[in-house]
Amino acid sequence: GREFGDDICTAMFCFDPATVGTCYEQTAARGTTCGDGKLCIDGECVADPRAPAVDENCLFGDQPGAAFSGETCEAFVNGFTGYCYQALVRGRCCTSCKAVYRQVQECEYGNKVDGCQASLCRFADTNYLQQCCGTCNYGTPFTTTGTQDTTTVSSLTTAPVRQTEAPTTSAGCVDNMSVLVNNMSCPEAVATVPSLCYQDNVLAVCCASCSRTNTGVQVVILVVVLVVVVVVVVVVVVVVVVVVEVVVVVVVVVVVVVVVVVVVVVVEIVVVIVVIVVVVVVEVVVVVVVVVVGVVVVVVVVVKVNDNTDGVDDDDNDDDDEDDDDEDDDDDDDDDDDDVNGDTSGHCCEYGDRYPIGCSQATNCDGLEAACCETCGSGSDLTTTPNPTTSDPASTCLDNPMIRVNGMSCSVAVASNPGYCTNQEVLNSCCLSCRQAGAVSATTATTQPPDTTIATVTTTEG
Repeated sequence: GREFGDDICTAMFCFDPATVGTCYEQTAARGTTCGDGKLCIDGECVADPRAPAVDENCLFGDQPGAAFSGETCEAFVNGFTGYCYQALVRGRCCTSCKAVYRQVQECEYGNKVDGCQASLCRFADTNYLQQCCGTCNYGTPFTTTGTQDTTTVSSLTTAPVRQTEAPTTSAGCVDNMSVLVNNMSCPEAVATVPSLCYQDNVLAVCCASCSRTNTGVQVVILVVVLVVVVVVVVVVVVVVVVVVEVVVVVVVVVVVVVVVVVVVVVVEIVVVIVVIVVVVVVEVVVVVVVVVVGVVVVVVVVVKVNDNTDGVDDDDNDDDDEDDDDEDDDDDDDDDDDDVNGDTSGHCCEYGDRYPIGCSQATNCDGLEAACCETCGSGSDLTTTPNPTTSDPASTCLDNPMIRVNGMSCSVAVASNPGYCTNQEVLNSCCLSCRQAGAVSATTATTQPPDTTIATVTTTEG
């Protein structure tokens, strides 16, 4: 077609069927039709009576195969005839555009934009009518048979642009004052009922009035949107702050609970350890006390047994001593009898009065010569006690420190009352004290060993 110009004889593009849509430049064969009554001869398009009569505007018809957007020319043009207003489409799809060509000035291929509505045509201005001339049947028919545009176009490969939005009423968007809406002009009608602008026919004829109203609405809407956005932002910030605070509080509570639990557990462990230690210590102390008490009891029992054994021995000795004392008493009785009879021979007073306190208080010596020999002066020299022979009397005549006479030691007891020495048991245990008192010589008594335990002697004064 005309897309390739008049150079078809030297630059004829042939489609390669082995490709998707590639054409290769070739030199036209001699005798190829290149115009109405013209043939290609030696690379030039020249008139030749042998050439057929053809339409030079569509010499070879539509481009075979896919022309635009993967569609053939026929499908592409029938989808929207307004594409044929573009020279590129007319050159590549000349046959299809010729088929929809109309003999109407400035409306040869119908509507120039997509989306036209017939209901708006009676309210539309000139601009709308021109853009939607096919739908609104707007335009002046040709007085003579018109022909398609034969303007030579350059070779293009890009697809044509399809307008899909309805055109505005005018470049200045003005009201059509010749049209009444509900018997009112556009400003009056839109001011009375702004919602009329939602109708496309009213919007088309009252563009300026609707634009002014819409601007106010847009401002209000914008303010409302801004307020809503601010409120949403504030709410989001508040929610985030609250959530953060809640999270912080929860974390703090969890940390405090964990710390308290740990402290309680540690305290319980310490208390358990202390209790265990105290129990163990108490048990050890109890065991030690029990052991000590047991040992003490055993020792006491052993000592008691020993004391009982010594007591038996002491009782035997006491029995012997009592027998001796009985014999001495018999002798004393004999002496007393002698004293009563007035026989004072043989009386001894080597230890003084038997009862010093009683004798000192006596008013007469009748019958007391023997007991109070020193006070009554009835004593006589010793003639019956021989002096025994000893190698060292002083070494054998000692006090027994273990003996107590009426709760007193030997030296104290004899010093307070030399008469204690008349008792043979006292004499034997307190030999040294009795000798120092001048009551007996070192050879008179047999001294007990210091480590021998003897009973305490109690002398009753008459």
